[in-house]
Amino acid sequence: MQNINSKTGILAFVAFIAVAFMILGFAQAASAQVTQCVFTRDLGLGAVGEDVRCLQRYLNASGYTVAYSGLGSYGYEGTYFGTLTQAAVARLQAANGQQVTGYFRVASLTGGSSNVFTNNPINTGSSNDDDDDHDRNDARKAIRDAEEAYDDAKDEVEEAEDRNKDINDADDFLDDARKDLRKADRAYDDEEYDDAVDFANDAEDAAEDAIDEIDDNGSSNNGTESRAREALEDADDAIDDAWDEVEDADDDGEDVDEAEDLLDEAEEEYDDAIDAFDDKDYDEAIDHAEEAEDLADEAVDELD
Repeated sequence: MQNINSKTGILAFVAFIAVAFMILGFAQAASAQVTQCVFTRDLGLGAVGEDVRCLQRYLNASGYTVAYSGLGSYGYEGTYFGTLTQAAVARLQAANGQQVTGYFRVASLTGGSSNVFTNNPINTGSSNDDDDDHDRNDARKAIRDAEEAYDDAKDEVEEAEDRNKDINDADDFLDDARKDLRKADRAYDDEEYDDAVDFANDAEDAAEDAIDEIDDNGSSNNGTESRAREALEDADDAIDDAWDEVEDADDDGEDVDEAEDLLDEAEEEYDDAIDAFDDKDYDEAIDHAEEAEDLADEAVDELD
C-alpha cells in the first residue's frame, strides 16, 4: 500500500508540474516559443517522428546539445534519432543519475506509458533571452570553426607524417587544440558561452600553430604545388591544341588513328595527374602531367 501511495504521489507531482508548465506556456504564448512533447513510445537509434524532433528541442534547450551546426542543432531539430541524439540522451541520463544507455524510455520520466511535459521556453522575447540566444549562436559558430580548423590541421599533420617529416611539435599543438575543444564543449553544455568562445578560439589558434609548425619544418608543399598546378595547365592546353589539330586533319581526310590513340593515352596520364594532385602528391602529379604533354606533342608530330 505504501508503494502504491508513493507511486501515486510521484505521478500526481509530475502531472502538477506538467500542468504548471502548460499554464506558464499559455501565459507567455505571446512572447515565447513553448514546445509541448507527447511521448507514447520509447525512442532509440533509427526512430523517426515528431516526438524525436521534440526530444531534440528539449535536449538542446536543456544544455544537452544534439549538434552544434546543421541538422539537429538549435533551431534545426529533425525527426531522425541518430547517434548524435543518442549521445545527447546519454549525457542527460548521466547528469540525472540514470543508467547511461542513450535509449530514451518513457518510463524513466513518468513510470507510465506516456508523458506530456513542456520544456523551458526557448524564445521569451525578453532582452536577456535575446542576449542568451546571441551568445549561444556565437559559441556554436566558434566551436564549429575550431572543429574545422582542427580537422584541417589533423589532415596536414597526418600527411606530413606519411612523408616521414618531423611532426612532434605540430602534434603537440594538435593535442592542445583537442583539449581546448573538449573544454569548449563542456562550457557550452554548461551554458557558459563566453568561456566556450574563448576555449574554441584557443583551439583554433593551436590548430593553426600546428600547420605553421609543419611549414616551418619544411614540409610545406606550396612551391611543388604551384609547379604541379602549372604542369597540369600546360598538359591540358597541349591536349586541347592537339585535339584541334587532329580534328582539322581528319576533316582534310588524313589518317589520324595513331594520333588519336596517343591523345587517348595523354588523357589517361592527365587523369592520373589530377588524381595525384587531389591526393597532394604533387611530384607524381608533375610526372603524369609532363608525360601527358609529351604524348600530346607526339600526337601532333604523328600528323606531320
